Amino acid sequence: MQNAMLDETQAGINIAQWNTNNLRNADDTTLTTESEKELKSLLMNVKDESENLDLKLKIQKTKIMAFSPITAWQIDVETMETVTGF
Repeated sequence: MQNAMLDETQAGINIAQWNTNNLRNADDTTLTTESEKELKSLLMNVKDESENLDLKLKIQKTKIMAFSPITAWQIDVETMETVTGF
């Protein structure tokens, strides 16, 4: 996950003067951004770097939550679920 360059990117949200774009807990990760475009970019970075380590992002377990309307996304012909709560 560290190799996905999430810590170096400018994408994310500002909390107490710190740019935050991911929260990690065991085998779960929460990506946070201020735009749909940034989120797509971070998600693709995680997917690509995971595959480099012979890991697979499970799209059926991946959820999107947004504070504004968001379109359904597809990755590898699988649609990611949009939810209203975390």
